[in-house]
Amino acid sequence: FKENNGKFDLVKRESIKDDKKTKEELIAQYGLKRVLKGKRKNYAFSNFKITLNLIDEIGEFLILTGENPTEQFITETLGITRPEYIRVSFDELPPM
Repeated sequence: FKENNGKFDLVKRESIKDDKKTKEELIAQYGLKRVLKGKRKNYAFSNFKITLNLIDEIGEFLILTGENPTEQFITETLGITRPEYIRVSFDELPPM
């Protein structure tokens, strides 16, 4: 990912063949706070991109991307009752 005006652009998508080597390269280039493992599922719905991040030992998160996503859209259209809004990076969240 690369930061772009307060958002992130996906720069490259590829399988990691040697995770130890990749980790060392990333630490050398950017520093490293934490390694998060999990799965990501992407969907398109009503002019929005919905990403489900299923992060091991952290939790499950829905990321709604699009023009002016609202809390009303999340509760009424998606039917998510009592959503929690996370406004920090995943690496700052404590383990469950």
